[in-house]
Amino acid sequence: MTKNFSFGENWHKFTNENFNEERLNISTRELLNSLRLENLEGKTFIDIGCGSGIHSMSAWKSRARKVLSIDIDPQSVVSTLKLHEFAGKPKNWAIQQGSILDSDFISKFGTYDVVYSWGVLHHTGDMWNALRNISSLINENGILFIALYADEMYHTPSPQFWIDIKKKYNESSTEKKTELEEWYAWEYSLKPYVTKGINPFTVIRNYKESRGMEFWTDVRDWLGGYPMDFAKTKDVVNFFSDQYSLEVLDIKTGLGNTEFIFRKKHSINYWDSILSNFETIYLKGNIESVGGCAYKLHIPQFRNFADDDSDHYRSEMKLLEDGRMIGFAHARHKSIEELGEGRFCHWKDDLLFSASDNSDIRTNGKKYAIRVPNKI
Repeated sequence: MTKNFSFGENWHKFTNENFNEERLNISTRELLNSLRLENLEGKTFIDIGCGSGIHSMSAWKSRARKVLSIDIDPQSVVSTLKLHEFAGKPKNWAIQQGSILDSDFISKFGTYDVVYSWGVLHHTGDMWNALRNISSLINENGILFIALYADEMYHTPSPQFWIDIKKKYNESSTEKKTELEEWYAWEYSLKPYVTKGINPFTVIRNYKESRGMEFWTDVRDWLGGYPMDFAKTKDVVNFFSDQYSLEVLDIKTGLGNTEFIFRKKHSINYWDSILSNFETIYLKGNIESVGGCAYKLHIPQFRNFADDDSDHYRSEMKLLEDGRMIGFAHARHKSIEELGEGRFCHWKDDLLFSASDNSDIRTNGKKYAIRVPNKI
């Protein structure tokens, strides 16, 4: 049986060796950007799988009325307690050790305005039960923010390839682990930049701009992160919508984790103001097949914010099927054609997209729409 990765040990090392005020400020900025808030004043915040504690500290720094940090790993709890002490031991920030899989434990804590879990639930060994339990923590007008490893991102190599690598890493000697870390860092993190003429040491030095994280900490976290599940975007959306009456407000893709924001259907919160800046447009016109699962619609009127060669992740367009946001955005054109399942890309003058069930978009009887900024 494969040994589980010690996430807490990795985060404890990060806190002791890499945490500083600059990383905290970056983490705080990225947290608020992800939630689309200027601050958390007056809001309650629960951090499921708090790891190092930096996101919990960011929530506290953002003036959350109450912060609760939860992690199953005792070393993560120690790490978070260290940051709590660094913050002056604020009384409105509490830390508890326990598992999101333990429904009796979770039921003790009530509900929250912001339920937050970044890159955690897929490591529990029972992701769908973790998702089920976390849904109980959202208050009537709150939001759920989760980030899960996206099945759609891992086409070549496949999700199974990475699961096998993670098992190998956890079963390896210290020396072999170092070799695997150097292999992964070069092949998948640094080499793509070097081929573009970018200094790899600059990439490592600037890595803190990614939520305040540290390059080698994240390398170990990725290689060692076992147990591990990968989640398809459409499956996560359907799970919460069909079983727990949650509506998806936003999906952000492009990195290893896909970020989701949900709320209860018919609830009212700050997202109503955000959504007023977008409009939903049903797709009309000549939709043509371009092979495999892929279809194309010419939409030059939206080119000014489309993905292009200068920025592959610029477009804010969302894809809806029968009124439900489904798509994995910014997908590679080849993966839309070969795999489909709601993958799409708003590329220059065109929308290249696929049905969630890979049926023929022109004849399947489903209605397709895009959500776009209403000021373009």
